[in-house]
Amino acid sequence: MKFFNFKLFLWAFLFLCEHFCLYSQKIYFSKDNYSLFEPIELIIEVPELLINQPNIPMIDGLDAIGSSQSFKKINQKNIYSYYYLFKANRTGIIKFPSFQLQYAKKTIEFKGKKISIFKDESFLSTKPQNLEILKINPYDVFFEIQFSKSKAFVGEQIQQKVFLFIKDNLIDKVFFEPQSVQNLLTNIKNTQFWEENLDSIPFQNVSYEYKNGIKYQKFLLNFSCLYPFFPGSIRYESLPLKLKKKKYLTNEFIENPLEEFTIYSNPIELEIKEVPYPNLLTGNFFTKIKEIPQKISLGEKIDYEFTVFGNGNLNTLKVFTPKINKPCDIFENQHQTNQYFKNNELYHSLNVHFQILPTDTGLYSINELLIPFFNTQTQKKDFLKIPNQSFYVQNVNIKIDDNQYISNKNLGNATYTGWNVMGVCVFLSIIFVLLWLIFKQSI
Repeated sequence: MKFFNFKLFLWAFLFLCEHFCLYSQKIYFSKDNYSLFEPIELIIEVPELLINQPNIPMIDGLDAIGSSQSFKKINQKNIYSYYYLFKANRTGIIKFPSFQLQYAKKTIEFKGKKISIFKDESFLSTKPQNLEILKINPYDVFFEIQFSKSKAFVGEQIQQKVFLFIKDNLIDKVFFEPQSVQNLLTNIKNTQFWEENLDSIPFQNVSYEYKNGIKYQKFLLNFSCLYPFFPGSIRYESLPLKLKKKKYLTNEFIENPLEEFTIYSNPIELEIKEVPYPNLLTGNFFTKIKEIPQKISLGEKIDYEFTVFGNGNLNTLKVFTPKINKPCDIFENQHQTNQYFKNNELYHSLNVHFQILPTDTGLYSINELLIPFFNTQTQKKDFLKIPNQSFYVQNVNIKIDDNQYISNKNLGNATYTGWNVMGVCVFLSIIFVLLWLIFKQSI
């Protein structure tokens, strides 16, 4: 019974190892023997997206004729497949060399492979006839440009997302290349916006969605936040995206070349309105204030600091030097910016930092600061308020011994030079001589 349990455990362990290893990463040829007239297919399967395409070694006897990629799920695990197609230019044995592929701090080693190329002219004559050509209908593959709002003010944030929908049963038959996506995004760019591009990477943002009862894989090709510069109507015409598909319905690459086809986006319009109060921050904003100490000593500095948060373009914020009732030195530090998501919107933060160095004692008061902005929620002019703050500067007492202190202000008025010391010495000497003469006279 124990031996049986051990065998069962070993079988389950080997099965899991095979499951995870088989579907996690591998490099292989589709078969060992190829006709001189058919394409040679090298397949790389990995569980993570390759940001940089691997450098596949070139070898005498093989000509590269193309590449493609696809995505699928096997037992709830992501599999990213990369296909590299070659054509043999001679018959015989061709040895494909060893190479290493690195991704996400992992390494796959391909230990080399010998493939046999034979001349079989019957390959052409025995080619399957009457294969059903893969036809792509408008509802099979399409892409959409979506905006978070159709009406906005100048400077208000508009989220732009570009989605590609591929019918679930076509996911291994339709491919898109990074360069075609890049060309699309270049065409979408508009000089009427300041754009915050979040650079969504295809494959890393994949989900499923049903439309009219049809299941699609949904790829987020791009996610950007736009801030319009000018009022008026903006229309996006239908934009092209070039894809590739297998010619026939079969899943095999052999005798199934890739064909290029083009799909077009939906047209879309935006209406941009002028802000009633020009040259203002536009959006929804709030502040966080850092409290300053109530009392400091002369010679110490005050860090005057506050942060502005908002979903508008904070690059247009003008930061004014704080006004103070008494003379002091003010130094402006470099303001720090950051961004984060809140309520499905991109928010920016701007940290404002001044250093204040008082030059005298007494009560200092920093005036209230008002930052105007156009509130897109209330559609009215609003203000961010940095309240009045005050602090007291006191003298510095320097300790000489356990019972004596000297004020820094008294020290500032006392000056000692070599002439002063010499005069004191001469005066004391004269007093000493006079006292000695008086003493001698009395004797």
